[in-house]
Amino acid sequence: MLWCRPRTGRWCLVAAPGADVAGTVLPLIRDADGDFARNYDASATSVLVIRPDGYLGIAARGVVDTDELVRHLKAMFR
Repeated sequence: MLWCRPRTGRWCLVAAPGADVAGTVLPLIRDADGDFARNYDASATSVLVIRPDGYLGIAARGVVDTDELVRHLKAMFR
């Protein structure tokens, strides 16, 4: 799954076609053609947090440190 914040200022979830996203409360965009994943070099297990300025806040590939991800997101949503 990939996280992004488009220039609209709204958070959304960008997910691979087969990703389990049943529990999300965020608006969802399916990366049906894989363009987003290719552009950000995302593997089968990746979490990317795109900051409002377009830079990567977190890029985790393979084993994702959920504690680090939660800390980062909490800091962003203060």
